[in-house]
Amino acid sequence: MKIKLFLSSFLMIFFILSCEESNSNQINDEKKHALTGLVTMGSVKDLRNGKFDVLKEANIHPDIYSGVVIRATWGELEPKKDKFDFSSIQNALSYIENYNNTHPNHKLAAKLRISATINPPEWLLNLANGPVEIMINESLSYNIGLFWTSEYRQAWHNLQIKLAEVFDTNKLIQEVCITSPTMATDEPLVTIFNPSTIQNLKEKGFTDIAFKEALKGTLDDYSCWKKTLIDFSFNTYREIDTGIPVKNDNFTIDLIKNFKNKYGDRAILSNHGLQENLTAGALPIYQLFLELGGDIATQTKAPKDLTEQTFKVGLSYGVSEFEIWDSQDAGGFGDFNINDLQHWNDIISTN
Repeated sequence: MKIKLFLSSFLMIFFILSCEESNSNQINDEKKHALTGLVTMGSVKDLRNGKFDVLKEANIHPDIYSGVVIRATWGELEPKKDKFDFSSIQNALSYIENYNNTHPNHKLAAKLRISATINPPEWLLNLANGPVEIMINESLSYNIGLFWTSEYRQAWHNLQIKLAEVFDTNKLIQEVCITSPTMATDEPLVTIFNPSTIQNLKEKGFTDIAFKEALKGTLDDYSCWKKTLIDFSFNTYREIDTGIPVKNDNFTIDLIKNFKNKYGDRAILSNHGLQENLTAGALPIYQLFLELGGDIATQTKAPKDLTEQTFKVGLSYGVSEFEIWDSQDAGGFGDFNINDLQHWNDIISTN
């Protein structure tokens, strides 16, 4: 009889523990969702200076934004090859958590964006006979790694694996951005193709085929993220094998479709060139976004494009997430105030 009671008690305890573990896993496996409404994108200038403050804009205009972009550089995350330091991201998450505790009725979620071109690690620049010099003009240039090479691509893939191991199950990080292969901004298809830069790239072995393979391959680089939504910012692809830039809209269209097919409802279709009047290059991209459906994110082309009509144009193409430039009050370039932000929120919520 005692043995039966012992076994019965043991099984009951085991059942309770199993249920608790199951419930815990269920919480950890909670589905992530795309950010919606206004999202503060942070300051690239501050990121370059190593002084990025994830809540700089949100603290000045609290209870307005639904999300923030956590920005970090490859150089700070992996200062030495295979030696990782994610403290900047973890600190940002702590700040967001503290903000949410003091603003329980208007909590923030996060999007993770890693820059490969701003302050890259020294070891990366030396991979595959790099670096290459990107010439903006006669007085402004910078060095980046050879982003189209297998050595560079493998290093980026390894970084994503490590990041996903730590942050894929983090509830605050709802989205992660595809930001490689990049050569200028954090948008893979934004390129600097002036004659000097083209010559520098070609001398280092850059070809259209290699760049296309790198762009297609980046979809696999993010397959290690199993729960987090994936944001990919698209622009018109340009070829340079002839020595001059030539647009190839079909490649961009195919890349968008492949991305959507691979990640399904976790795919965030994105563009950073929203305006009142879309450019000839942006128009087919937004039309395809609308056709494919799902979650769509955007930035305006410049701070001056933050207008009521621009928001209405974005909404007409199905945009649900609007990244906002930092305001002048936060040291940024956005000429807007709290009334403007509330008005834009009203426009979005109405639609």
